[in-house]
Amino acid sequence: MPIPPDPFPEALERHKARWEEYDAQRYLRLTDDFRGQPKGTLAWRGRLIPGYPRIGRIFDNLQADRPVLRYNWSLYDSPALFVPRRGPRRWISEAVDPDANIFIRIERQTLRRLPQSGDILFTIKVLMDPLGAIRQHPGRVSLADSMRHQLLALNADELAYKGLTETRDKVAAALQVIAGPAEAA
Repeated sequence: MPIPPDPFPEALERHKARWEEYDAQRYLRLTDDFRGQPKGTLAWRGRLIPGYPRIGRIFDNLQADRPVLRYNWSLYDSPALFVPRRGPRRWISEAVDPDANIFIRIERQTLRRLPQSGDILFTIKVLMDPLGAIRQHPGRVSLADSMRHQLLALNADELAYKGLTETRDKVAAALQVIAGPAEAA
């Protein structure tokens, strides 16, 4: 999302933002919530990245014998691995078909400091499946329900960043259908 021009100079003046640098990359970070933007939001290369973690701290504390693993998921209108576009997804019309027009991209990301050089190795494995493939998963109810709750918990900036502002409720409804009725305990 483009950087709003007004809040950041004011945030700097009010000591709610500061310039940071890591690996020759300079960026602005909010140090407190400010005008609807959450603490940690970065302004970098003309874009806002809401609530981004302190990546420099993560890199500085990375130890060779303790690799970091994280998973990330997002939703797309195409099974392509490279999807460079940004902005709202315009792929869900009135009928939501999680088997045809909604794809879940799951990323397995690792960071490891190499013991001899001290360099950092980043790996990523990307899986793309139709959202409806969750129906085949043995834990489909908890998986679809967890994804639905995460989706509904995104704030407006996070929704815009993921391109889901206009489609969140329809995708949440599709996840509810995939989960089916709750099983009796």
